[in-house]
Amino acid sequence: MNKHFNLISWLLFAIFLFSILIYNSFSYLDPDLGWHLQIGKEIWEQKQVPDLEIHDYTLLNQHWVDHEWLINLISYLTFEEFGYLALNLLFIVLTFVVFLLIFQQAKNYHPNASYIYYITIAATLVLGIQGMRPHLGVRMQTITLLGLLLLLILIQTYEKKRYFLLPAMLTPLLYFWANLHAGFLIGLFISALYVFIKILENILSESKFFQFLNLQNKLSVREIANFSLFYLLALSTTLITPYGLKLYSFLKDYFTNTYYFSHIQEWLPVWTWPINYFQLLFHGFLAMVLIILAIKTIKKVGKAEERLTLWNFSLACLFLLLSFKSRRHFPLFVIASMPIILQFARYEIETLLPKPKSINPITAFFLFSTLVLASLLLLLSTNFTNHPFTNSTFCQDYPCGAVKYMEEKKLLDLKIFNHYGYGGYLIWVWPQKQLFIDGRLPQYEYGEHTILEEYDTANDNPKTFLQKHEIELVLLEKSQSLKYTWLDKHIFGLKQPEKNPNQGLVPFLNQSPDWQLEYDDNISLIYVKKDYGTR
Repeated sequence: MNKHFNLISWLLFAIFLFSILIYNSFSYLDPDLGWHLQIGKEIWEQKQVPDLEIHDYTLLNQHWVDHEWLINLISYLTFEEFGYLALNLLFIVLTFVVFLLIFQQAKNYHPNASYIYYITIAATLVLGIQGMRPHLGVRMQTITLLGLLLLLILIQTYEKKRYFLLPAMLTPLLYFWANLHAGFLIGLFISALYVFIKILENILSESKFFQFLNLQNKLSVREIANFSLFYLLALSTTLITPYGLKLYSFLKDYFTNTYYFSHIQEWLPVWTWPINYFQLLFHGFLAMVLIILAIKTIKKVGKAEERLTLWNFSLACLFLLLSFKSRRHFPLFVIASMPIILQFARYEIETLLPKPKSINPITAFFLFSTLVLASLLLLLSTNFTNHPFTNSTFCQDYPCGAVKYMEEKKLLDLKIFNHYGYGGYLIWVWPQKQLFIDGRLPQYEYGEHTILEEYDTANDNPKTFLQKHEIELVLLEKSQSLKYTWLDKHIFGLKQPEKNPNQGLVPFLNQSPDWQLEYDDNISLIYVKKDYGTR
């Protein structure tokens, strides 16, 4: 392949990927960004991590663990000193580094690859990025994408080089990861799974029945013990974070109070609305790849390196199931599936398709022009803003007008029941106002169930609910019609209901003589109790 063509191609493709990330990052405002910034601000001002809840009156003075305290602090300082543009750039660069590392791994895996190999990797990655878009942008879980990839690279390097001290890098990786995001638990689990798989490989290698497996990367008992000891050391360092053992206390709520798994959108399965067809396509592609490679492995087709390793197969299957069950895990699935994709691209795609000796100039011109025009179109369509909480585009999803109205009418002292999706926004723009709920603690106990379940009971018996909590002001998202695609309607058979999260509450408020509609801007609704001024 012509060196100049190779260099220009990858440069333009990198610009194209960067343009996708920029466009996506400014296309929406994360509902949780406000509380991330506010908590970061409080950490900076108080010089300590949060402990007691102060923002939601329903959970007032309960102990809570901010397992994202360090990235919250970094995000606040970036936003405060340099603005929203810089904050976006920070997360865009973090995500871009992930993709650059993936391409570097692809090059290391097959140094003498043809352009067919790289086109396969690039096309697969673009498909993955399209599926990841709802989870990218200024999102704290970006840290876990980078952490998982670095962990997998460390494991892969240890298998190839067998450097005795290399697993020592687990300690700084998992320690900083534990301070940045709760996803470090995935790192702990994956590391333990790796030890288990390596022990299992040693056991299976003694049986003739499993000789079809690719066991070229099998570790010796000494090498497994070495990795395990460094892993235990890294695990112990996560206990000397600012929260200590409390860092793990939230696990009880996450695993016992699972109501939010089926009621918060990003935790729902991939087949629920809104359906991300890029995610489904990626799932289908990986399932096909796994089946093809599994058949090839079992039948002992080709050389040993062309067959599946137990580690790569287990990793891909695990995240395939996790991401199918919860779309939140899809970005991790893309990262974990890359070793399988690299293997498939090298030993299946590259060997099947013809490899021309040179690139046709017309083809090169068409490729370059497409990448340049696509990048320009994305950048020209980007909603660049340095003021996200008052941006006209973002204010179509958040109560910008309603907050301004409440401040003008001096409704600060009224006890509020707020829409769940507004909580994070309100904590930042109206920090002095205590709320009913926000996106931080949906799994926390309230009475005999969770706070999210208590929130949802507002539609079951509105009168009793409002009296129980002595609510004087209700801020709701106005119901809107869902925009179903042709595929939603004709393939998945979804009908066209109205998005009405307030199906019981709004009719009650409209009919009740004790409540009046105070504000309606086709985005948000404000209801106020009529006698609030007589308190």
